[in-house]
Amino acid sequence: MYEKFYDVKKELESRGERFDEESLKRISYGDLILAFIGNAGKTACKTWDLLEKEKQRRINQVKHTSIDDLVKDKGRWAILDDSHMLYAVMESKVG
Repeated sequence: MYEKFYDVKKELESRGERFDEESLKRISYGDLILAFIGNAGKTACKTWDLLEKEKQRRINQVKHTSIDDLVKDKGRWAILDDSHMLYAVMESKVG
């Protein structure tokens, strides 16, 4: 299961760090954007490329699963428990 964005942010702030490849893996797909905008404050990622890489990494994990199976398996995989992620995977399959 993913951690709450603000909990991860608080931890990074206490260590004087920014969101990076590893810390992005800890938050939900829908919250990834928060690590790049004002919500992240001093912990914001340095490059937009990190966001794109993390989104693609997650999509690639389930890319070859049929849409019917993705919907049926929702709730079994933490990665699909985020409706933003499920929508992105479906969009990648049809678009």
